[in-house]
Amino acid sequence: MANKYVKVLNLNGEIVDALSVLYFVKWNSRAKMVDNCKDTDPNRMGLLSYDASTIWHLEGTSEFPAEREYITTNYIEIGKEEFEAIRKIIDDGKEVEPEPTPEPEPEPEDDGTVAFAKEAKIKEMNQTCQNTIFAGIDVILSDDKSHHFSLTEYDQVNLFKLETLAHSGEEILPYHEDDKPCQFFSAADIITIANAATSYVTYHTTYTNSLKSYIKSLRSLNTIARVYYGIEIPEKYQSEVWKALINNDDN
Repeated sequence: MANKYVKVLNLNGEIVDALSVLYFVKWNSRAKMVDNCKDTDPNRMGLLSYDASTIWHLEGTSEFPAEREYITTNYIEIGKEEFEAIRKIIDDGKEVEPEPTPEPEPEPEDDGTVAFAKEAKIKEMNQTCQNTIFAGIDVILSDDKSHHFSLTEYDQVNLFKLETLAHSGEEILPYHEDDKPCQFFSAADIITIANAATSYVTYHTTYTNSLKSYIKSLRSLNTIARVYYGIEIPEKYQSEVWKALINNDDN
């Protein structure tokens, strides 16, 4: 649980909730239920809504089981006055107007401050990208069950070494899921894990590179401050690879 004022936005930029206390949750696969967790837990997956009736899935984290539908969201820290204004609109049963994607603005007088803000925002986005990748992926293997694998730099190197062995003819290879002892996986399963990991790392790395191009174009401290990981990038700043990835997702 963390105390702060935040607004929760869906992937269309629409505000769906405003929170004064953050209750983070994750899926307990053994108990088949949602557990509370700390905001620092790398396996956190969602937030409880203001009235505790809904779980907001967090962008870039593992998916909840498919038995029910979850809305994927991001959240942004805000001040108390903005929080109270949003809560009043929601509590009155009205829709909160979505925030438009920020566009470049005229160059301010203090260019040095803007440059510093860009550098800090890019550093923040790089760190978020790394944390998202390191938190790992869920992969359905030949047993038709979901298995979670973290993807730290060490994990990636180890996994891709095993993939090479799998392609070279090794039929059974030792590896491990998160928080589980090492076990034997078939070569086919190792290749499946490695392929999923490659796609996941490529997706987030490519998104972050385009996001950095967009941040570098911004000219307003306010606009820079409103950038968050998962924000839609204007087409002008999307790389060709990122365009191809999101077009494939749409298809």
